[in-house]
Amino acid sequence: MTGRRPPARVRGGPPGAVEGGRDARGLRFGIAVSRFNEGITDRLLKAAVDVLRAAGVERRHLVIVRV
Repeated sequence: MTGRRPPARVRGGPPGAVEGGRDARGLRFGIAVSRFNEGITDRLLKAAVDVLRAAGVERRHLVIVRV
């Protein structure tokens, strides 16, 4: 096994529907952010990082690339 957690099943949802958990500890993420319209993309980036950090992602497991 790769250490990945299986997705949680959705109760009462459509057949085959799954929902991820909110515990992201130990997972790694990459975020690509546009340089165009930085006033908006900077706020979107901050919100994405805030949500990931709240879910337990360590800063060292985040890679942010400006494109």
